[in-house]
Amino acid sequence: MKAGRILIEPSAWRDVFCAGFDPKKTAEHLKAERLLHHDPGSLQHQSKVLRGGVVQNGRFYALDMRILEDAVGTGPKEDVR
Repeated sequence: MKAGRILIEPSAWRDVFCAGFDPKKTAEHLKAERLLHHDPGSLQHQSKVLRGGVVQNGRFYALDMRILEDAVGTGPKEDVR
């Protein structure tokens, strides 16, 4: 997480987060919903991150933290007996 955003590496976006879905269409949908922070002309965001004690530049899908707030209460109901 960085600056109120969840950073997801492109390989994790494709293979984990969007497993079973079209990764580009998913990103475009989140962009339209204003939940995806991106650089102009791209669906990804370039950001500096700390990896192994070294600051590196990387490209990420950057989700707004509101995506978690919007999801509250949308999952399956649990039986709390």
